[in-house]
Amino acid sequence: MILNLNKAGGGYKQTYLPPLAELREQLRDNAEALFREQWGEPERTNSNEWRAKANTARAMVLRGHDRGAWTDHKSGDRGGPMEFFAIYALGWPGVPTDNDGKRALRTEAARWLGIDVSKPVSEAELELRRADSALKAAQRAKAAEADPRCCGIRTPLWWPLWWLLRALSRGRLPRSTCAAVRSSNGRLMPWPMCRLARCASRRRS
Repeated sequence: MILNLNKAGGGYKQTYLPPLAELREQLRDNAEALFREQWGEPERTNSNEWRAKANTARAMVLRGHDRGAWTDHKSGDRGGPMEFFAIYALGWPGVPTDNDGKRALRTEAARWLGIDVSKPVSEAELELRRADSALKAAQRAKAAEADPRCCGIRTPLWWPLWWLLRALSRGRLPRSTCAAVRSSNGRLMPWPMCRLARCASRRRS
């Protein structure tokens, strides 16, 4: 629920609590501050992955697609920015799964980010925030679909090899890139296909 109704002065006031996905992205944007607050200063600030100076087994990615992802190589714990906030900032065992726990986590994360969740908002402002939240969610979904590493699924290692063989078979790459011969119809064939063709010709002969 984004909308909370709190009774005050005999009536109700509307307050806005950002959704979990939006808070997670804001925590990701503040990964450096979160790291320093909980783990102290890093060994090096110019690297893609920060390691805590006090405990080098603790590492967090600060650049690229995995920004905010952290790992404690000593304990084996790992997760994203929301898990980091729940475990280290709040001292919880992890991100709760029940609705009350999620609401409490959202409230604490919003407060840490400087969002006043008790401030009443007008209906127009509430609709504007809802629309902005929906737009950001759509942008994240679109970026995830365009990223080959979406949902943790990375591009298979055979994909570049398949592309190379396909390009060679169509004659789009020079012969020098791979030992190749031409088939009876004049098309360039990569060496695995050449071996199959040679074996087939020997069997026919």
